[in-house]
Amino acid sequence: MGYKLPNHTIVLKFDDTSYEGAEVETIVAVPIGKFIEWSDLIDNGKALHVFEPFGNTVLKSWNLEDDKGNPIPANGKSLVEKVDPTFAGLMLTAWMEAIQNPPAPLYEKSSNGRRSAEPSMPMEVL
Repeated sequence: MGYKLPNHTIVLKFDDTSYEGAEVETIVAVPIGKFIEWSDLIDNGKALHVFEPFGNTVLKSWNLEDDKGNPIPANGKSLVEKVDPTFAGLMLTAWMEAIQNPPAPLYEKSSNGRRSAEPSMPMEVL
C-alpha cells in the first residue's frame, strides 16, 4: 500500500493593515519543479508570468469582492485582471514564505523516547 502525500491548506496572513480582513486560502503542496520554476521567474524579474498559474494551481479561496460587493472568483484570471499589483505580490510572497518556513511543531518529542513525569501540584503539609 502506498502513501498519499497530504495536501494541506493555509490561510495567508498579511502584515499590511491596508488588507486587514482579507482571507486567502491556498494549498501548500506544489511539485518542487513548479516551485523552482516560479522562484526563478521571480528572481529574474518575470513575476508577471507566475500570477496566473499561481491563481489556477495554488489559490483555493478568498473573500475578495469587487466595488459592487460581488464576489471575485478565486482563480488565475481574476488574480491577474482584478487584484492590484501590491496585494497580488503580497499573496505570492506570503505563500512562498509560508511553505519555505513552516511553523514549528506543536510539541517536541522526547530525546530518550520516554514520556516525562506527570506534573504534580505542590502540597502543603499541615
